[in-house]
Amino acid sequence: MSVRNLFVLLTGGMAISALLLSCGEKNPTEPDPTPPVMKLIAGGTFNMGSANTDFYRAQPVHSVTVDSFYMDSTEVTQEDFWARMQRDPWSFAGSLLPAGYVSWFDAVLYCNARSKHYKLDTVYSYDSAGIDAGNRTCDTLTDMVIDASKNGYRLPTEAEWEYACRAGGTSDYYWGGSYPPSSGSDTTAIDFNAVWNNNSLGSVQNVATKFANAWGLYDMSGNVQEWCNDWYGDTYYSSSPSTNPAGPDTSNYYGTRVLRGGSYDNSSLELASPARNMNGPGINNYNTGFRCVRRQ
Repeated sequence: MSVRNLFVLLTGGMAISALLLSCGEKNPTEPDPTPPVMKLIAGGTFNMGSANTDFYRAQPVHSVTVDSFYMDSTEVTQEDFWARMQRDPWSFAGSLLPAGYVSWFDAVLYCNARSKHYKLDTVYSYDSAGIDAGNRTCDTLTDMVIDASKNGYRLPTEAEWEYACRAGGTSDYYWGGSYPPSSGSDTTAIDFNAVWNNNSLGSVQNVATKFANAWGLYDMSGNVQEWCNDWYGDTYYSSSPSTNPAGPDTSNYYGTRVLRGGSYDNSSLELASPARNMNGPGINNYNTGFRCVRRQ
């Protein structure tokens, strides 16, 4: 086993250094890898959504203000998910590939495990977890309560996710340009910035192989689509609070949670910053992963 790199994790003002090890076969007795580096996302106000009718789920456009928070610069990797959970639900293995085939409940359990590892207060509480017989994925958490005032790790709200993805920009894509791509040069720009169906060769890729956005976040478009904390609501944008919206109290669309960012097998439409998707929290799709946030 070889030492691959040295990362520093900024956690609530405290710097934690650790060796990130590159491993072939995963082994829970091996040295503990560092979770993704976190970036401080300074709070601010932005226009959430899109007036483009192609993004009909992202309407109306509305002004949203979010407080500062920390966000993982990459999607959670298989290496780090294994270190916290000792489970590997994916069918394609690679230490630096994003952890895929994870349900929303799996992502929540990981957030709690990572919080406990760093002796932080957990955001999610529940009575029991439904893990499948093969110990691969979780399909339910009973009587779950979310307390975002805790200092531990959690999934980003949909508003935090879009604010971080846009990184101060107003275009449909954080690297500039609008949907649909109008020329070959537009498609080339996507290739430089995202793993998508035009360049992925039908497979997820290692994290951070494309350019980061202006705030140092990788793969906010493409590679794997990412779970957000919120229930999905078709009409939520019409009634969303203007400050730190946390999503509706329940989903009006088949009990689904929000997904963002598109994946390696998606078209340019799903890669756009305002594009919204959803799925049931107990479903673990091949192209679905996540990243974490913490309050400042």
